[in-house]
Amino acid sequence: GEHIVYSRLNQRSERWEIWTVNVDRPAVQTFVTFGLFPEWHPSEDTVLFQRSRERGDRYFGVWTIKLVDGQGVEPTEVFSSPDMAAINPAWSPDGEFIACATVQHPVAGPFAQSKPDFADVWVVRRDGGVRTNLTNGYHVNLMPAWAPDNSIFFISDRGGFDNVWSVDPTQAMLAAGMNIQGSESFANVPFEDE
Repeated sequence: GEHIVYSRLNQRSERWEIWTVNVDRPAVQTFVTFGLFPEWHPSEDTVLFQRSRERGDRYFGVWTIKLVDGQGVEPTEVFSSPDMAAINPAWSPDGEFIACATVQHPVAGPFAQSKPDFADVWVVRRDGGVRTNLTNGYHVNLMPAWAPDNSIFFISDRGGFDNVWSVDPTQAMLAAGMNIQGSESFANVPFEDE
């Protein structure tokens, strides 16, 4: 609660940057890294964000960066794809998993669409080792957010209009081989040995 993380566009470099600001001393601002949509880990000094491969590129990946004495160290790419942009990352309530959306072949430049043709919601383990798709690829599913009960809410046009939908990721995560046993977020899931 002492610092806020945010992104801003640097007018000179035309690149999005992630900064922190001290709540009690707003003049104390620190550059962390380049990227967008930062989100602080629920219990660690680690920030989740999206970053493009190259300046002006729309092929984003999901990254984390640790903060040590206010400085960004150990930037780590968690999820990326050669033909998809990974965007809108969000931590699970215990910070062990990440939800994000993917957009296939994002269009860049002055004629870029404001809304993609298709987008899907994914869950990935925080180390990037295992991931699974939660939606079917026939609609635009964006902006995932974890709820305290572990469901994931997202915006989708699947009903013909943009609306809020939700999904329980538990079965998909288990089927993908994600070890959710011991995760605080999935503490109420019955396992075979119980």
